[in-house]
Amino acid sequence: MIGVKFDSKHSYDDFGLILSSKSVPLPKPKTESVTVPGSDGELDLSTALTDGEVKFNNRTLTFKFSLLTKSRTWEGIKSAISNYLHGKKMKIILDADKAFYYVGRCTVDPFSESKKGATMTIKVDAEPYKYDIQDSTEDWVWDSFNFETGIIYNLKEISVTPSTEITIPSRRMKVVPVITVSSAMDVVFNGVTYGLSEGDNRVLNIILSEGENKLTFNGTGTVTIKFRGGSL
Repeated sequence: MIGVKFDSKHSYDDFGLILSSKSVPLPKPKTESVTVPGSDGELDLSTALTDGEVKFNNRTLTFKFSLLTKSRTWEGIKSAISNYLHGKKMKIILDADKAFYYVGRCTVDPFSESKKGATMTIKVDAEPYKYDIQDSTEDWVWDSFNFETGIIYNLKEISVTPSTEITIPSRRMKVVPVITVSSAMDVVFNGVTYGLSEGDNRVLNIILSEGENKLTFNGTGTVTIKFRGGSL
């Protein structure tokens, strides 16, 4: 039965809830504009302080469930669900979109009961982006991989000798990766060279943006580039 996974528990498999409807809206962009005297229209300042990148508000996920069972049984399930997730921040995975997960705080709306059964609504105040199930260093799996939107990264322990260019695909959310090298070497990104020391490195000026990102490593050893993609 199609449903929703809240952390480790599934709405149907663990609670017997039947998903009747869901709402997963896009996050609302954070916009800012000012009226300038003597000019037409308004001045859009939405990206003035964010290097041209639009930021987003949280979004509210809404899941409506029904349960065809006796009222006495429903009371027990109602308590179990409320104790498990009400007010808690969780990882949310939709069966219809298993390649990603959302992160947000869950609340249980008032219940509605009748002779035929009961209904309930779970809402999630979720972060604006949904995240890849696997990060860039983990093996992709058939069960959750989406062949239309999925990305296979293969960014673990890549050999560098003496100069190697790596093309990294990335999603809409900008991210600073952790670059792990087996020995000291340099990396060139957008025409700028940065020194990397043995071990983990996080260069704040190396920001992966949507599309292809090219990094050139100069040295000898292996490199691993770790990050988790985010999509709207």
